[in-house]
Amino acid sequence: MIEQLVPHQVQHSIASNLIDAGRGIHEVAERLGHDAATLIRCYVCVDAARRLQVAHEIADLVAPPTRHLAA
Repeated sequence: MIEQLVPHQVQHSIASNLIDAGRGIHEVAERLGHDAATLIRCYVCVDAARRLQVAHEIADLVAPPTRHLAA
C-alpha cells in the first residue's frame, strides 16, 4: 500500500532541503508563506549528520586546527 503525502509533509521536505542546500531561513520562509520562527518551529528538522557538521564548524571557529609550518 502506498502512503499518500499531505501538503504539510511536502512543505517540511522542501523547507529542510532548501535549508540544507544553504538557502537562508528568511528566504525559505517567504517562499513558503511563513515567518522565520514558524518555519524553524514547524518545518525544519536537523538530522544527525547536520548536527555533527555544525559541531565541527563550531569547534573549528573556537579552536582552529593547527597548521604545521615547513621547517
